[in-house]
Amino acid sequence: MPEKDIETLNFEGPENVKQQKTEIVLQTKNQIIEVINNAKDMKEVWGFVFEVMVHKELDERRKGTPETEEQISVRKLLESMYENADVILGKGPKKHAGKPDGIRLGFENNRLVIEEIFEIKSSIAAYDHGNESLQPRMTLETISDVVNVANLILGGKENNDIPPQSSKLSSNEINQRNAELNKIRNQLSKIKKKSSDDLEKIAFSENLAYTVILPNKEKLYGFDPHQIEKECQYAVIMKIESSIFSKAELYKIIETITEGISK
Repeated sequence: MPEKDIETLNFEGPENVKQQKTEIVLQTKNQIIEVINNAKDMKEVWGFVFEVMVHKELDERRKGTPETEEQISVRKLLESMYENADVILGKGPKKHAGKPDGIRLGFENNRLVIEEIFEIKSSIAAYDHGNESLQPRMTLETISDVVNVANLILGGKENNDIPPQSSKLSSNEINQRNAELNKIRNQLSKIKKKSSDDLEKIAFSENLAYTVILPNKEKLYGFDPHQIEKECQYAVIMKIESSIFSKAELYKIIETITEGISK
């Protein structure tokens, strides 16, 4: 698709924001084309495209507060773990783990901690559906369980000392899980060797935030930042943030790229 087609999109905002939006679309256009080509319907396209764009926004945000090598390594490891949580946690064939869309790590008292968990929601309806299906609770349970597995491995536990959540795993599922645990063990060993403070445990910040990212201009009424604390007894503050992209802009991006594919 010609770059000039994207550069003709009339994005909203100051010039620096317009430029940032254009750069994000140019960087993600191949992913967006793949989503459009493989999606079953436009509703599916919309959700996937918004997620792709926001992930790139989060990458740009990290550049503003550069991560240490240890932060990057641990974040990427945890991301790979929760993406594969069904296998690593041994959930069994009929249970599926809730998964965050991103995390942010930092340091508190020289300890590496998870400071923020991100959920990307393409609409208020998607946000409401997530709440109705207990997504915040399931997401927090998954990240907590994943961190617990990482900490058990850091503490020297062998695979047999890290029981799966299901007692009905097949021999193939057990072997697959053990292979994944061994990969995590090797990665943590490499991270520890490079760690300046000899990483012993991954913890959660005392000010842990659960941040939901919505399209720009979406208004959420009656939002309670203490919802998770009340419903799940987790000491977590819930926040709402806006993407730099509005719904109208995302529709325009999808339309422009779709037209470019058909040329």
